[in-house]
Formats: sequence, structure tokens, C-alpha cells
Amino acid sequence: MTTYLNRIAWFAALLTIIAWAFVPRVALAYPVKFPSIPNVDTLPLPPVPSLNAPDRDR
Repeated sequence: MTTYLNRIAWFAALLTIIAWAFVPRVALAYPVKFPSIPNVDTLPLPPVPSLNAPDRDR
């Protein structure tokens, strides 16, 4: 059982070293590009009559 676990540990260490060597290069080769933010034109809201206006007809 110990020999089997040792082989698994060495194999995991080997995969970790290979991933450490090659994954950064792959990540640099394919940069993540986020979509551009659309430019939204904002317009001011029209004036709203106040409910407390003294010149309001009832």
C-alpha cells in the first residue's frame, strides 16, 4: 500500500511541475478579452412639477 501511495505522490508531483512550467505560457498565449462596455448617452430628466407649488390650481 505504501509503495502505491508513493507512486501516486510522485506522479502528482510530476504533474504539478509540468503544469507549473506550461500553464503560464498557455495563459499568456490566450489572454482573456472582456467585451467592451457600451457607451450610453444619458439625458437629463425633464422637470417635474412640485406637489407643494403655491401657484398650483386646485
